[in-house]
Amino acid sequence: MMRIRKERQEQIREAVLEIEKFVVGIPDSTDRQIFELVFLEGMKQCEVGEKVGLERSVVSKRISNYLKFAHKAQK
Repeated sequence: MMRIRKERQEQIREAVLEIEKFVVGIPDSTDRQIFELVFLEGMKQCEVGEKVGLERSVVSKRISNYLKFAHKAQK
């Protein structure tokens, strides 16, 4: 049981590092802040919107648009 927990913790650490690397590479500072708050800090999109001065729907669209852009760039 402890071995599985340690392996899972290591997987989580690796995933967080991967997310952090992705976020650091986002050129637009607002998009970068949105991704950091949502995916690293665990904030809800409506909370992020209040913090950065955007509607929740705009936060959602910026995430979606950037992910589409990043996916196309990988191809």
